[in-house]
Amino acid sequence: MFKAVIFDLDGTLASLLSWNRITEGLGVSLKKHRDLYHELTDGSLSQEEADKALFDLWVSGGKATKENFLSIFREMPLRSGAKDTVSYLVNKGYKLCIITGAVNLYARYSADTLGIERWFANAEVAFDNNALTHFKSDMRQDEKKLEQFKQYLEEENLEAKDCVPVGDSWNDHKIFEATGNGIAIKSGYEDPELEKIAWKVINELPELKDIL
Repeated sequence: MFKAVIFDLDGTLASLLSWNRITEGLGVSLKKHRDLYHELTDGSLSQEEADKALFDLWVSGGKATKENFLSIFREMPLRSGAKDTVSYLVNKGYKLCIITGAVNLYARYSADTLGIERWFANAEVAFDNNALTHFKSDMRQDEKKLEQFKQYLEEENLEAKDCVPVGDSWNDHKIFEATGNGIAIKSGYEDPELEKIAWKVINELPELKDIL
């Protein structure tokens, strides 16, 4: 008997990639953002250097305020059936948690919107007097997610086998492997390798009702 469902956010509960939308919404170059990511992954930049460069890029557009971040998030659509599926799972008694590679403000906003009590995020943003003052991320998203998953298990007195993770990306691999119960969801940019280790593969969130 499963006890908890662990959701990814971008591509899973939400339709779009939040990183792209933040950069576009702040009026700065998505190409420069992607170039920074590639420089981070190929070792040309350290994590600290890449974080500072992305922070500087976001601030350069003059729109990097908490108000604007939240406005961007409000315009980002949830996937079809997200709210109804979450309500169904809550009514069935499942514990729900979001573990995402996205920024903490977006994770909190999405959790509040959907009525999900617990969330973890890979990246941090902070503000002072509405202005963005801090950004930090972790390239080891898959390892970070697994660490956060283990923390959640300890907090809720659960075992990995009690949980069903739902995701679409490379950074969900380690949680899928830890539980053996992973459900991969098609997103348009899903990771085919994730589907190979998934317990089940679905096209849309409401299909979870037939499984859980």
